[in-house]
Amino acid sequence: MQKIFKIMLVTLCLLIGITPKKVTAEEPVTSNSTTTIDSFTITNAEQTYSPTVNEKNHVVKYTLALSTSGDDGSIKTTTIEVPKTLFNNRSGEVGDEFKVSIPTKEEYENATSQGVEVDSMWMYEDKGNSIVISSIKPLKTGTTYNIEFGYELSGSISGFRDGEPAKTLEAKIKMDTAGGELHTTATAEEVTINTSVTLLGSKSDADSIQAITDEWQDIWGEKPADADDYLYSQVRVSSFVTGSQPYALTINSKAVDKETGEEFTPYMYSIGVSGWKTGNTEENSLLFNNTNGRNDYVLYRFPKSTYSTKETINFKVTTEVTTQGADGLDQASEPSVSETTIQYSKEPWKVEKGDFITLQNGDNYFRVNNKEMEKWSNVNVKIDKYSRFDLQNFQNGTLTKYDGLDFGQFMYGRPTFRTVPNGLPVTPENYFKENVTYTQFVNGIGLVSEDKTVDNDLDFNDYQIKNLSIYAEYRTATFSSMSNKFVEHNTNPSDDDIIEVYAKYLNKDNEYVHIADYSPKNNTYTFHRDGLDSVNNKLILDDNVVAYKLVNSNKYAYTKILSGTEYMLKHSTKIDEFVKNKDSITIQSNLYATLDDSTGKQIFDYEAPKEYDFARRTETTSSIHKNVANVRNNRIKKQYEITWEIDAQEIAKLTGEDFEYIPQEGGKWFDLMPAGLILDEDSVELVDDVTGQKLSVSVTSKQNYRNTGRTLYTFTSPDKFNKSILRFKTILDYDSVRDYGNMIYNPIAFETGNSSITNGSYRVAKNLLHYKREMSNLSDNLGDRMIFADKSYNLATLVYFSSGLQKSIKNSTDSSYSKYTQVSPNEEYEYKLTFANASNASSKDIVLFDSIENYTTSSGEVSNWRGILQSIDTTQIENMGINPVVYASDVAMNLETLRGLSSTEMLNKFRPISEFSDYSTIKTIAIDCRTSKDGSPFTLDKSKAVVAKLNMKAPDSLPVNGTIYKNFNNVYANLTSIEIGGEEMNAYINQGYTTNTYKITGNVFVNKLNSETKQGASGIKFELFGTSVYNEEVDMIRTSDSNGIVSFKKIPVGKYMLVEYDSTEHYFIDTTKHIVEVTKYGEVLIDGKTTSAITLENKPRVSANVKFEKKSYPNSMGISVPVEGASFTLQGKSDYGNDVLETATSDEKGKVEFKNIEMGTYKMFETKAPKEYVKSSDEYKVVIDANGIATITNVTENKNEDVVYNYRRLVSVSFKKLNAETNEPISSGYTASEGISFTISGQDAEGRVINKTVWVDNRGIAKVDVPVGIYTVQENPDPKDLDKKSYLRDSREYILEVKKDGTFTLDMEKVGDDYVVKNTQLATDVITITKQWVGGNPEGYIPKIRIYTNPNDIPQAKNNTSENNHGIPEIAEPDEGL
Repeated sequence: MQKIFKIMLVTLCLLIGITPKKVTAEEPVTSNSTTTIDSFTITNAEQTYSPTVNEKNHVVKYTLALSTSGDDGSIKTTTIEVPKTLFNNRSGEVGDEFKVSIPTKEEYENATSQGVEVDSMWMYEDKGNSIVISSIKPLKTGTTYNIEFGYELSGSISGFRDGEPAKTLEAKIKMDTAGGELHTTATAEEVTINTSVTLLGSKSDADSIQAITDEWQDIWGEKPADADDYLYSQVRVSSFVTGSQPYALTINSKAVDKETGEEFTPYMYSIGVSGWKTGNTEENSLLFNNTNGRNDYVLYRFPKSTYSTKETINFKVTTEVTTQGADGLDQASEPSVSETTIQYSKEPWKVEKGDFITLQNGDNYFRVNNKEMEKWSNVNVKIDKYSRFDLQNFQNGTLTKYDGLDFGQFMYGRPTFRTVPNGLPVTPENYFKENVTYTQFVNGIGLVSEDKTVDNDLDFNDYQIKNLSIYAEYRTATFSSMSNKFVEHNTNPSDDDIIEVYAKYLNKDNEYVHIADYSPKNNTYTFHRDGLDSVNNKLILDDNVVAYKLVNSNKYAYTKILSGTEYMLKHSTKIDEFVKNKDSITIQSNLYATLDDSTGKQIFDYEAPKEYDFARRTETTSSIHKNVANVRNNRIKKQYEITWEIDAQEIAKLTGEDFEYIPQEGGKWFDLMPAGLILDEDSVELVDDVTGQKLSVSVTSKQNYRNTGRTLYTFTSPDKFNKSILRFKTILDYDSVRDYGNMIYNPIAFETGNSSITNGSYRVAKNLLHYKREMSNLSDNLGDRMIFADKSYNLATLVYFSSGLQKSIKNSTDSSYSKYTQVSPNEEYEYKLTFANASNASSKDIVLFDSIENYTTSSGEVSNWRGILQSIDTTQIENMGINPVVYASDVAMNLETLRGLSSTEMLNKFRPISEFSDYSTIKTIAIDCRTSKDGSPFTLDKSKAVVAKLNMKAPDSLPVNGTIYKNFNNVYANLTSIEIGGEEMNAYINQGYTTNTYKITGNVFVNKLNSETKQGASGIKFELFGTSVYNEEVDMIRTSDSNGIVSFKKIPVGKYMLVEYDSTEHYFIDTTKHIVEVTKYGEVLIDGKTTSAITLENKPRVSANVKFEKKSYPNSMGISVPVEGASFTLQGKSDYGNDVLETATSDEKGKVEFKNIEMGTYKMFETKAPKEYVKSSDEYKVVIDANGIATITNVTENKNEDVVYNYRRLVSVSFKKLNAETNEPISSGYTASEGISFTISGQDAEGRVINKTVWVDNRGIAKVDVPVGIYTVQENPDPKDLDKKSYLRDSREYILEVKKDGTFTLDMEKVGDDYVVKNTQLATDVITITKQWVGGNPEGYIPKIRIYTNPNDIPQAKNNTSENNHGIPEIAEPDEGL
């Protein structure tokens, strides 16, 4: 109608000669009598945005700067208008979102209406195509104001075209001043997006995938007619691509026979997410670098006629990779060339002897190994430290029987050539043609006494076998002419695969009776005796079975049969005596098995090691609690984030304070969440508080459970635990505090996976203050399995609320309500309708209206899908004291047409909802809140609210044809507003709308197994990535849980790549890629097969951390200290064929650790020692065995060690220099003219030649640091002391041994604790004696003088020395020491 009016107006103007006036830009006005805009500018942080990686949600930032001058207080109000969006995405649609860190106008008004001061100068409002920023407070002149804002690019930058500029950013300012209006504009510089793609390199390999195979693999697609005529080899091409633009990747490859030179081109390629195709290019790829690069594959095939008979095959493969950006502005990359080889050497055929074994598990195995040998849940067996904790109830007769004592048994075998019929040659083509027979004998139990003797003489009076369970796995084998070996393949059982069950009754010496046959294919039993029953693979026996055997004949390459056996003790004289007065009992299981060929000849027989089960008497109790672990007031998001913990346990009290946890075989936790609290599903985690192990857990929810207005969350885990801690975060927004209060009451329940739990209840809720009826019958499982608890919590709050009419939405996993959400087929979602009074007004006559998903937006968008109404929750309205009446219509009303009508007239267009039996026909609803429960008119007080919720469900399918499915929903309210002064005003209002996008999605599950044990491999990371048909990038990384399960949920329609992203130290990473496709019907295809789950196996990697200590060599007291900084090298080849070269250095505590070393035998040696120590020359052998145990052997000394010693590089050696006559120290200097020195010479322990000179100091001590070794010590010539007195040189060579323990020995004289060298002083002084004759020398006598150094040696002189008669001394002979 408006369009017609415009046309008429223009026509009229033309007829009467009026020409429409051209609108021109308004001239800027920046100054008046009171105020001047000195500067108004926009600056941007970047003119060109050139990301090198595919960034997400980049914000292009701008700064508005405003400077003014003029009279104080002259500026009244200021508004600034900027565009709401600047960038279009690759599809030409709006590609950004405005961002600014100031409150919205709505937020500002809600806060101020409740007296909350807003600390901001600005607020903003969305005005359709523009954003208007307004001043909250008057601006001050003479001040510069800066406002930072930006435009967040939606999703990854690859969603935007290379070289595309942003729209013009023009900001308009209007300022209302005392002198009139001022206005002007500012324009930012243009911003251009510059994306690119770079090929960093590539490599190729064949050995890590599979060298040569003669079998077509299903993953390659449909098998060609001539597939059996070729050999195949798959080459992996790893390319390292970085960038921000979609690109084309092209692979060119050739394989050349090194012997003949013949050249082959690839048969097929698997590039990106396209799967196996003949084309060698993938367009519009968004696969950029991860840890291992992107992996693509090339498949070669070679004719069997040429190569199947060759003993060796050797091809050189050359591969060239190029990339080209999708937008074509940049040149293609230079080719990256790599080479690899396809090599194969045929091994000779040899006959393998095969293998066979039978083993069993009871509680004893778990005690020793803390794990199961097999997945015994397959045969209904649970093993732990004890099977039961209530022996006292059997001892005192409360229990007439004592069952639950169970064992798991298995046998497996590979019969190999025994399947060749008699008379035929033992060659591959004759294998697996003849049956062999497996027989397992479960031969009852024995009673183990305290002295370890075993009483096996039991019969039906003492015990019986209550039930048994069977599980079987089979593998066929095909012979590979390439490897000359059989390759095993898992296979499903056939109709012919029957396991016969024979039982012995009354006594173990009796004959076996054929009682039943088990079909592994159908998981059913056929009975040959009355009184039997079965549940799936469990056979419930009749009375008095004391032993049984299983018999299975087949011709498979591999057979494994698991059986589970539950025993029951009876009150016989022997049993009662056995259990009497005991705290615990032990029973023994007896098992052996045989494998016979088709003639009945025994091939193998094996008696399993004995295994034991335990029970004890205790008092047991159970408990469940819910507690608040943390509360965070998130003021930015206006919400409380409350973290809860639910613990559940069952314990057996032992002696004193000791207790044992009773293991729970998984279970379910039920939480009837208080209204207003919303679970953040990403925060959910479940751990075993005893072991610290993280457990797998899944979450489901049911909105408005049993019309309580609450959501029931169910948390499920199959994992065994001792004490569980379930931890999660809930969101409580400020408005919900107003709507539901801050007192939180929360009932919870736990259902054990065991058959019962102490003080458990069968379905009926106990110990709850409220909601007993609603919390009853939560499960259909039998037995007293449920325990209950509740929690009351008073949340201390200080918040501000929003007011007015609002509508919001959330899907089943959203953690909060918002204006936008996305749902999948059949998903539940919820609308929240809220009307809230401000702090200064009340209201009455309230009626809420909703024309469900029937709103047309201001831009003309209309809903193109509708959900189905499930229920309407008016719990909060009722709690406000209102008696709400809900009306409905099957007409999608235009609610604007109700404007101007009275409430009664409006409601006359509806019928009571009770008249609608099929809610799917309801299109419009009304909720009448006008009347209180007592029949009086209801008035909603100030700052109070009414809240209703519409519980919806998405349709199961919608056509996928490129359409983006959205619906839009608005809310209306008719009411009477009562102002502070009592004035009343009728209002018919509506506010905003919600957007709900519907997308077909699928779920993908990976079952990650250990390739040997077939048990779940935990901790393996997978990445699923690609682009959906809705043009959104999907990139998810998930980790396998404790059961090996990886879950990718809500994957939209599209093609994706699934790769192993990272492994743990316990497994080798598998880089095989898998193509996942979610079809428009929600079906999931994995590698071309319709399935939502794929089982992938990882080869286990046995490894260990090699740890030892580095210490100094013990001294004579046996004391050693840690040595820091010693470096070691470990090298060799692992048992997996990988080269290992690792280094490690001792830390401050002397600890050395080589982490994550694969199973194998290695050499280890010290490569560097700290300068204070001598590097060890010993060689060490390190062995990592199959159990992951590391052993270090000192090869040099032939002993195992966990400590490696270093002796000190230098040992302090000292001895003393004494005067031989006085025994006093001889003081010496450090020069040749006034010193005494020694030379130490020899070789140290490392073979180095040592020559050292050591000087005697002024205390007579010779001291020097000497390396460990053996040396000679000899005094140097011409020794002199400090007084330059000479001494007779000690020319002897002394032997010095410096030891590893830091001590030394010298073959010198020892005085006390000191080694000493004694020297005799030489007579180097001149003594002048003058002889005078008194009265002359009449006879010319020449006198000789004797000098004594010891006065005691002087002989007595004769008395002839008178004045007149001088005596003449005797002549001294020359040999008398003159």
